[in-house]
Amino acid sequence: MTDTYIGAYNEAMEAIRQKHKPKKKKVDNDSASASNNFSVPQNLFANTPSVSTRTSSQVYSQSFNTKTDLAALKDVYNPELGNKLANNARQSANSLNSTGWCARGVVNAMVKGGFAGNNVRSASAYQIDAKLAQHKNFKEVKVSQEDLKNLPAGCTIVWQPSSGHPNGHIAVTQGDGSETSDHINKLIVRNGVKYSVFVPVGVNFKC
Repeated sequence: MTDTYIGAYNEAMEAIRQKHKPKKKKVDNDSASASNNFSVPQNLFANTPSVSTRTSSQVYSQSFNTKTDLAALKDVYNPELGNKLANNARQSANSLNSTGWCARGVVNAMVKGGFAGNNVRSASAYQIDAKLAQHKNFKEVKVSQEDLKNLPAGCTIVWQPSSGHPNGHIAVTQGDGSETSDHINKLIVRNGVKYSVFVPVGVNFKC
């Protein structure tokens, strides 16, 4: 009885040990190789769109109305430059989308397009008149107040101070009866107020 009991006891203990014995984890050679030698499939990004390298001037490449019959602009107005400044001005206006910062909007457009440098910035919009008058990239033209609405794209109008507008006003024409400054608006005409009109005649000047 004793031997039988001891034999049964040993068998039971062995069964317990086998049950609780840690099992060896099977190693998947393919998985191990993949984890140790990670590589990205060559065609993983085949359909991923590339980042655009277009410049802002290319993005804003709208064709504005650059046709004009105004005698004052004959032999002076450059349609290509006018369209370029109109595009830069629209971009600047859309970016600011504010009121009360017309000078900032217009000068930002001029600087970005290479028409002028930061030295044309002024405390008030009307003060830019004198700076453009002496600038080699702009030419002043005489246009009647009635014909302001007929100006082609890219002309800069500078208004002198008036009642309620001590800083004057400045804007770039869009060739369709609208203007851009720090926002897009119907062309402003202030009866009885002095103004100047400038057309772009050059770009890429150095300050």
